[in-house]
Amino acid sequence: MNEKIPVSAELMDAYRQHSEEFGLLPVKVSPYYSGLVEEEMSSIGPGGPLYRSVYPEAQRLSLTVPFEVPDFVTDVDNMEEGAEHAFIQKYANRVLMLTTEHCFSNCQYCFRTSLLDEESKITLPSLEQKSQIVADAVRNNPAIEEVILSGGDPLTIGAGGLERIFSTIKAARDDIKFRVHTRAIAYAPHVFKPELVDTLSEYDVRTFFHINHPYEITDQQHEVFQRMHEAGLRMYNQSPILRGINDHERVLGRLVTQLEDEHVRHINFFIADPICYSADFRVPLARLYEISDILQWSLPSWSANFRLVLDTPFGKVRREDIVSWDKQSEIVVFRREGHDVIYHDLPQSMYVPGDLSKMLRKDGYAKKS
Repeated sequence: MNEKIPVSAELMDAYRQHSEEFGLLPVKVSPYYSGLVEEEMSSIGPGGPLYRSVYPEAQRLSLTVPFEVPDFVTDVDNMEEGAEHAFIQKYANRVLMLTTEHCFSNCQYCFRTSLLDEESKITLPSLEQKSQIVADAVRNNPAIEEVILSGGDPLTIGAGGLERIFSTIKAARDDIKFRVHTRAIAYAPHVFKPELVDTLSEYDVRTFFHINHPYEITDQQHEVFQRMHEAGLRMYNQSPILRGINDHERVLGRLVTQLEDEHVRHINFFIADPICYSADFRVPLARLYEISDILQWSLPSWSANFRLVLDTPFGKVRREDIVSWDKQSEIVVFRREGHDVIYHDLPQSMYVPGDLSKMLRKDGYAKKS
């Protein structure tokens, strides 16, 4: 990991203190992504979308709102007894395997911060133990149709580790399907070596990327997409909408169409979880729905099939799941399968939209000097 951190010593000291006290993930940036950030900084200085993805700014610590919680989706509550830190199950037909607590880089906006911080401080089941726990679950529960490998980033365990997981679970149920969620494509595209692509292809794994910005797609990603497409793999993308990173329809429109050109289908835009110290990245619901509507009407129909969703303890909810919205108190109630989810919206007064001249600096939106 790159040791050069373009953040003031004073801010880094404050961030480390908050990390220890409130469980924020430490700053960690892969050499590859550090190079992209350095290129961005040479053009516009700090505060661009790639910079904000991995490095803290002062408002990351100072901007807070009431009702932030460590774990909005309550991951721990969705772990069965005996399967703690092995898998999460919120849907009857699929489980999410917590493959590893490691990532190639730590996202500043990470929604699983609380869980990853907890896992860093305890003794976790081994990869073999986790695989067997999941294998037992799919063997004993025929309703489970799919195992999703998440984490952390599952690609940090390499092709060999993935092969061991797939083969163990397949031995329990040959008809089980697999999905992998990864941000390695943005942070470490070099890991998509032929042996990794071959392993994903052998087990017909649907690959879900987490690409948030069109400038995270370079020649390196194009080569990966081409290799995976030629191997017959199905590729998808999902990303949160984040202030100062991609909170504009032009940024997201570019992202969706660029991915489509690479045979990657964009599935979900996520509403950022209202977790502790996330206010710097959040966008009010009204603006999120405005962005979504503009994209739905302006993009061609073949690229406008995404959903705007909020993840909750009971699964994802959409705009049509809103049962009440008090604009004065900024309390929104969603309902899923009989469960009410209370969401405290970001106050409009606290929202400063991302600067398009920074978010699309290469696309002719840069401010004139």
